[in-house]
Amino acid sequence: MPEPPLVTALGLLAAALTTFAFLPQAVKTWRSKSVGDLSLVTYGMFLAGVMLWLAYGLLITNWPLILSNARAMTFQGAIVGQIVAVRWRERRRADYGACRRFTGILPECVGALLQVRDRRCNSRSAHIRD
Repeated sequence: MPEPPLVTALGLLAAALTTFAFLPQAVKTWRSKSVGDLSLVTYGMFLAGVMLWLAYGLLITNWPLILSNARAMTFQGAIVGQIVAVRWRERRRADYGACRRFTGILPECVGALLQVRDRRCNSRSAHIRD
């Protein structure tokens, strides 16, 4: 049985509001490249739910569900993608910084170890000579 036009309009309005509610977050995340306060688990679970709603809408051929969840999946996918990309990049930078700090200290450490070894060798050889 076809839905009355008012019911379809109500569904489309509700879908538009809930879908575009995440657009400001997606834009802010994209511009600022800051995702520190965003939960990957929350956004990932929401994205999975949106994908299931989209599949459900496709199965029952409900256009408000299909259109709203396709848009929501785009926005949520962008946010999840940003969270993963920024955190991966931050982790790589931290690893690179640790390597740079280590390699900066390494010559000093090696030099100090060699000096200790030389002192020990010299003191042993002087002791043996005496």
